[in-house]
Amino acid sequence: MTARPERVLALVVGLVLAVAVAAAVVAANRPTTTVEPGTPEAVVQDFLTAVVDGDREAALSYLDPELNCDERALEHAGDEQARVTLLESEVDGDEARVVVSVSQGSSGPFETGEYSREETYRLLRTEDGWRISDDVGWPVYGCPRW
Repeated sequence: MTARPERVLALVVGLVLAVAVAAAVVAANRPTTTVEPGTPEAVVQDFLTAVVDGDREAALSYLDPELNCDERALEHAGDEQARVTLLESEVDGDEARVVVSVSQGSSGPFETGEYSREETYRLLRTEDGWRISDDVGWPVYGCPRW
């Protein structure tokens, strides 16, 4: 007795859906990385959280004033949904480098692609703590010189 093609296809589709649901459950239950307050990693995390939450004033507070950023630089920031993962960080005296992976995907009904890229944030230790000091990458892409 041979299996009918419709049954085989239904079985394959069912297995694919089960794997997709399991992957989504695992991803949703993944713990959030907690970092020590006051560290360069915490500054980057707090900056990105403020941007996503639309708190422009808070987001600007994590940037070095020498960048001359104002709220106009954040006009379109936070429009994108993303998952950010800390990859590495390095502190060398009063300078630090924090590297994250940013994963974003399409949101349409037939768009399921996801892509990732690395973003590097450079920070300086100031009297007020660590501040992002270099051209800001995602999600701001630099501060325009008005």
